[in-house]
Amino acid sequence: NLKGVYIWEGRNCFISEAHTYDDLEKVIGAVKWACNELRPFYEKKSVSDKKKIPCSREQQEIVTYEQITSGSGMNEVCLVKVKGELSEEKLANAFEKVCQRHEILSYHLSEDMAYLEKIDNPDFKIKIEKDRNGDLKKRFTEIAAMPFDLRHDTLMKIYVGKEKEEISYVFLKAHHILVDGWSISIILQELIEVYNALYCGEN
Repeated sequence: NLKGVYIWEGRNCFISEAHTYDDLEKVIGAVKWACNELRPFYEKKSVSDKKKIPCSREQQEIVTYEQITSGSGMNEVCLVKVKGELSEEKLANAFEKVCQRHEILSYHLSEDMAYLEKIDNPDFKIKIEKDRNGDLKKRFTEIAAMPFDLRHDTLMKIYVGKEKEEISYVFLKAHHILVDGWSISIILQELIEVYNALYCGEN
């Protein structure tokens, strides 16, 4: 926007015959400028030595919304159907590795709700859900609707349920104060890659 190119976040942008070559050069120049400006923010920065991180303005707004609604509107969820054998042991190992890689997943809110505070022993263990009357998906819907305890919970959780002998479900649930819909899909993709590597005996 600072360079005169308006982008509506989360929407597609199109180039048409109405645009001139000068327009294209302007768009290319604006994208290059934006990439160079953002480059420092994408360098790997560890937060492992920080017990507390001040909440951003956006995170404070999420906390306020959560307090007003007392609901689960800020939960990010993802459900995957798995056909064939599923090793819960290797999945648990993979999930722990992915969560350790993304250090922010080891944080929750401080008591005063002004900071993200590192959890000494985050609970990244798999929660096993039983098929109740053949309605496992309904159970996951119920879990998705349950609000987190932002000051005491680990804000990234994984659930596994087996519907039939060869059909399982993997359910991820995280709070929006740590992840969004885009980043939880990245976490899922990494989980699949690490699980497949462990399953095949790779490091």
